[in-house]
Amino acid sequence: MAFQPPTRPDIQNQQKKILEELNLRKQLLKSGTAQTLNPSALNSPIGVSVINSNPTGDNPMPNLARAAHANSLLQHANSTSFGYFITQESLFGNNILAVLPRFNEGK
Repeated sequence: MAFQPPTRPDIQNQQKKILEELNLRKQLLKSGTAQTLNPSALNSPIGVSVINSNPTGDNPMPNLARAAHANSLLQHANSTSFGYFITQESLFGNNILAVLPRFNEGK
């Protein structure tokens, strides 16, 4: 059984489906209803992914709540540890960094 390359109509149909799916996602993201969908419904068969730092659109309240939570975590870490912690903005979730002093070894 030899490999059969896809025919031109098959490729065009596949491209049309991909474009329709992308347009649907674009409309959902603009309207803000994409967050209510099942995450598996947004998985792309073509490997397209979207990174959105503010998933709720124009509403800044989740960012304020997140900042307040991060501040309380920072205060808790500083009060219960011998070390010192600083904050940083990070896309990876590590927003609190430990600052460790250098100890000089005896000469």
